[in-house]
Amino acid sequence: MAAADLIEIRTSKGEIVQVSPDEIVPKRMGVLVKQRRILLEYLVPKHGVIAHHPITVSTPFADDPASASAEFVAKRLWEVHRAWLGGVDVDQLTEFVSRLGIGEATPRVAAKREDEVLRPPARVSKRPRLEISPVNARATKFSREPDIRKTFDAIKGEEDEEDTLTLEQLYVYMVDYSGYGSSEAEQLFKFTSGDDRTGVSFEKFTKFYPRLSPFIIGGKGPPSPQAEVFMRKAGALGGFHKTYTVQPCNLEELQDCEVYVATPCAQAFVDECKRCIIMYAPLESSFFIRDCEDCVVWVAAQQLRTRNCKRCTFFLYSKTEPIIEASEDLSFAPWCASYPGCSKHFEMFNFNPKKNLWNNLFDFTGKQGSANWRIMGMHEITELTLVLDEDVPWGGGREPDNPVPPVTHEVLCAYPLSSDGDCGQGVANIPQTRPKMPAAPPADLKVDKITVFDHAHPKGKVGATRLKYFKPQVGC
Repeated sequence: MAAADLIEIRTSKGEIVQVSPDEIVPKRMGVLVKQRRILLEYLVPKHGVIAHHPITVSTPFADDPASASAEFVAKRLWEVHRAWLGGVDVDQLTEFVSRLGIGEATPRVAAKREDEVLRPPARVSKRPRLEISPVNARATKFSREPDIRKTFDAIKGEEDEEDTLTLEQLYVYMVDYSGYGSSEAEQLFKFTSGDDRTGVSFEKFTKFYPRLSPFIIGGKGPPSPQAEVFMRKAGALGGFHKTYTVQPCNLEELQDCEVYVATPCAQAFVDECKRCIIMYAPLESSFFIRDCEDCVVWVAAQQLRTRNCKRCTFFLYSKTEPIIEASEDLSFAPWCASYPGCSKHFEMFNFNPKKNLWNNLFDFTGKQGSANWRIMGMHEITELTLVLDEDVPWGGGREPDNPVPPVTHEVLCAYPLSSDGDCGQGVANIPQTRPKMPAAPPADLKVDKITVFDHAHPKGKVGATRLKYFKPQVGC
């Protein structure tokens, strides 16, 4: 390879090294409108480096009408910067160029922040998603060394003689094969590779091995999960192959974390979590949340059950009547989350998006005259969109979607639907007091939105405290 085709980067030690284009992984792109630049962030797994490459977009030539086309400019930029943009689709680059006003009569005015991150380049998977239960399925703190070594070797690969794991090897196993989030692989590498970022030894690997279980997030340590982001993408919990049926995914003892389960799930137990953002794709069975405080949850399930929860918020789709017990100050609204494959996952469990029993609650500790829960107002609704850095396997596409009708004031105030089966009221004579309806919103109200990117760790606060309408306990 010619020297002109190599890319120079600075390592964490300050050294200048040269790498080939196939050694970099595009992570995300942003638009700097005033500077007329596109900024590419890319990863160099071999050296554990995250670097940036600015791309200046010049004004089209006045005497060349073809150059005024966003597609023309994008193709030209791709050729000039092909060493960095080899993993970026030209159509996607065209979208970024058009945001700078090229191809329009007048420059486009950016509607959001100039450094807003748009859709990331799709990662080219180097290994298909798993079709059987992974070797680390039973990873716990009690796992024996032979079992840990089996997983370590599966990640490293038989041909690699080095007894360390690189970030790229973690990416291939955790992100491509297992369906974890990119941020999760990077965090684990950061925790265990040391300051030199040279790799993860087997000794260090044993320390975070318990956290590689796909079915339990948190409660494993060390270190105890705080301010971290976890994802399970399509197929990570099975459900798409006869040899790997849909599995559960439980959360334990998380604080200020974010968990996005964007794949069908058998059932879930969420225990002792605080100030977390949680999203679960459709669950075949129940979602049971216990001893949690100040969490914001988007969940679609056969049934929701709570016990001893305080100040938790639920954006809910429930096929049957939700049940709460020994809980207080809970807030409810309909499901309003979008992610790639969402509609397909609703279909898998025969969830009718138009028949949502989110507000037909039964409180086992209900009392006369007051309710332990309330219905949120439109000013508190937060629509969640999850953007993934991959084309979802099994025909899920890449565009986030949501089959459930939008949340409106009329929907919030609608009379509860009933299921075809029995509910708690049929077996227990416990007083039920429904909360007051929310006040009508102003005509110019704009619903709050939050977009989460697979590839990007949130800047600043992590967890529920970063949401606009989060109301934590005094002193949190």
